[in-house]
Amino acid sequence: MEHRTFYTKTRRADAHFIGNTGYHVKQLVVSVHSLKTGKNLTVYRLPLDLSNEVSKINSYSALVAFAKANQITDSASNAHSGSDSASVTSCPVPASTPAKSSEQGQGILFVEFETAGRGKDNEIIEISVVDSAENVLFHSRVSPTKPLKDVPTGYPALSELWARFGAVIGRSDIAFYNADVSKRALLRSVGKAFDTPTPEHFYTLFPYNKVICVGERYKEFNNYRLGYFRNYGLQHINSACGQSGLFWRDVSNSASGNAIKSARLYKYLDHKAVA
Repeated sequence: MEHRTFYTKTRRADAHFIGNTGYHVKQLVVSVHSLKTGKNLTVYRLPLDLSNEVSKINSYSALVAFAKANQITDSASNAHSGSDSASVTSCPVPASTPAKSSEQGQGILFVEFETAGRGKDNEIIEISVVDSAENVLFHSRVSPTKPLKDVPTGYPALSELWARFGAVIGRSDIAFYNADVSKRALLRSVGKAFDTPTPEHFYTLFPYNKVICVGERYKEFNNYRLGYFRNYGLQHINSACGQSGLFWRDVSNSASGNAIKSARLYKYLDHKAVA
């Protein structure tokens, strides 16, 4: 892996190897510096076998997100503990696959969750991933990290499903009906599942994926069609499908059913945009 450097207006991120006095590779690190003060802000230490993945990254945000998700030590923790290194439990990013994997023919994937619990106890209890042809590529019930009322247990935990879920997503574009709600639910659930602080940004988990909000696309189209000038909220997905003349009662109000409805609505909006 060659030395890689990316910039924002105020920061610089470097990915490089640190060697010992014998010039043998010791660690792969990503360091973040302030361009205003010249100070070193953060250092992330990564497993050496990730060097090929780092060499494929082509932006500051993707590099920092990848480093946060895959760090094996936390320099801030070391400073407080006084130890040379300290392991950090971190959630892995999804498995790497070619962008919009032509081999898998996925294109856009439609992802939906079912959640249970209130407030801080809210967690994902069902996940579904559907392609544009309405094929269910991934579906599973999820056991919450602690018992919730009327939620059955005995299913895999999110931490057990994460690798499979990530492998299905790969680097494809991700479409949610209500992206803001779904992203918050996933970040919160991942923090609980891996017993880590809630990840700050969605791109920490999915640094290579574009996110699409189908509900926002429908809101813009519907407000324009009806001549609305106010900022109306998102319609329920069933209402949006019904108003668009789409048949939706053949699928349930589950994660898989809602992912299929989202795929149908997205294709409808694409057709209207071209027509």
